[in-house]
Amino acid sequence: MRLLEDVEITMLEEQGCTAENWLAVMVSEEFRPDAVHNVNFYGTVELGAFYDNIEVEEGFWKRSGIRNATLRNVTIGDNCLIENVSGHISGYDIAPGCYIANVGTISALATDFGNGIELSVLSEAGEPNVVLSDKLTAQLAFLMIQSNAVFKMVKKECAMDADASERGVIGERVRITFTREISNARVGDYCEVQGASRISNTSLMSSDDAPTFIGSDVIIENSIVAQGASVVDGAKVDSCFVGENVHVGKGFTAISSLFFANCFLDNGEANASFLGPFCTARHKSTFLVGGVFLFYDAAAGVNQSNHLYKTGPLHWGRFDRGAKTTNNSHIDWPAHIGAFSLLKGDLTSHPVLCHHRDRWQDIRGAWTQLLFCGRVARCGKMEETRPASTWQPPRLHYHRLPQPIPDPANHGGKRHPTALGSGAGRGSGGIHLRQVLYQKRSTATRQQLLRHGHQGLYRVRHP
Repeated sequence: MRLLEDVEITMLEEQGCTAENWLAVMVSEEFRPDAVHNVNFYGTVELGAFYDNIEVEEGFWKRSGIRNATLRNVTIGDNCLIENVSGHISGYDIAPGCYIANVGTISALATDFGNGIELSVLSEAGEPNVVLSDKLTAQLAFLMIQSNAVFKMVKKECAMDADASERGVIGERVRITFTREISNARVGDYCEVQGASRISNTSLMSSDDAPTFIGSDVIIENSIVAQGASVVDGAKVDSCFVGENVHVGKGFTAISSLFFANCFLDNGEANASFLGPFCTARHKSTFLVGGVFLFYDAAAGVNQSNHLYKTGPLHWGRFDRGAKTTNNSHIDWPAHIGAFSLLKGDLTSHPVLCHHRDRWQDIRGAWTQLLFCGRVARCGKMEETRPASTWQPPRLHYHRLPQPIPDPANHGGKRHPTALGSGAGRGSGGIHLRQVLYQKRSTATRQQLLRHGHQGLYRVRHP
C-alpha cells in the first residue's frame, strides 16, 4: 500500500471526492483514481485496484470502483463495486470481488458476531442451556440441553476461544443489494443479501459450494446462519441457529430456537424449540414451542402449550423421530411422543408414548386408541420422568367392556387371572396394560381385546 500522489488527490477532488485527511487514505500500487467518484473518506481507508468488470446481473457488467458512498475506517479489496450507499460503511474489511449497491448503513463495533450468545431452549422462561457458536452441531446442542455440566464446559470453551473483533468482515464475491441495515455482522464468501431489512450481531456462514442467501424484508438478530441456508420473504429470526441447507421463509418467526440440517420452515412460528434434521412446517397456523422435534412434519393448525398450572412457560416435551401430527392437533407439555407415533386431536393427559418395535400409538383427544402400541405412562416435568427400569404402567378403566374377555387359547373361556382378576387392582374393572397388551399373547387374543372393546377405545385414567 502507498500514499496518494498529489496528482491523484487533485483528480479525486475534481471527481467530487473529499477526505478528512488525505494522508490516512492508502491505495494499492495499481490503483487508478478514475474509478472513484463522489466518495467521502473518514478515518483510515485502504483501497485496492479497480481494473476489472463486475456482473451485477445476468448479462449486465459494470466497471468496478466506488461511486456515491461514504467510507470510514474500511479496507476494500481489488475489483469491488460499491455504489449508491445512502448511509455509510464503517469498520469493515471487504474482500475482493464484492458487489455492494443501493444499501443504507453497514457498520461494525467490537462484537463476536453472534458467537457466545446463551439461549434458553425448550424451557421458554428457564435458565440458559445452549451456547451459540458457528461450530455448533445438533449432537452438541442436544448434549447441552440434557446436561448442565456439558453446557458449562462448552460455555467455558467458547469464552476461551472468543475472538471479539472491532471490525466486521465481508468475504469474497459477496453481493449485498437494497439492504437497509447491517451492523456487527460477518458475511461469508459468496453470500448474497438481497433486500434484507436488518442483520445485526450475526454470522452468515457461506462458501463457494454452499452459498447462503438472505432475501427481502428479512430481520436476523443475534443468530448464526450456516452454509447453504436461505432466509427469505420477510422471515424474522432472533437468537437462533439456522443450520446447513435450512430454509426459513414466508414470514416465519423464530425466537430462541435451533434448526438443524435440511429443515424447511414457512409461515408459522417457533419459540424455544429444537428442530432436528429434516423437519418441515409450511402452514400459517403452525406454532412450535418448547419441544424437541426430530424428522417431524407439522400439519396445519398444530400447536403446543407450555403453560401448565400457572407456573409460566417452563414445561417442554419431545417428539421422537418420525412422529406425526394431523391437522389441528394440540398437545399440552410436558409429554414424550414415541418414534413413528401418530397424534390426532387434543392431548392434555401428558403421556409418555415410547416406541415399541414397529407399532403405532394413535391419540384422539381424551380417548386413546391402542393399535399394538408402545407404552403409556404419566409424566410430570420431563426431568422428573422415571427411567424405563422403574416404569410402572397406569391402569386403563374400561367403559365399554361389560363382559370378561374370554381367552379360549389358554383358559377355555374363563376369566384371565391377570386381566380382570388378581393383579388388576381397584376391583375387577381394571385392565393392567403391561399384563394384557405387552405379554406375548396370540394374535387372536389381541383381536378379541379390540373387538370386545369396540375397536379398543378406552379412556386413560391414571391411579
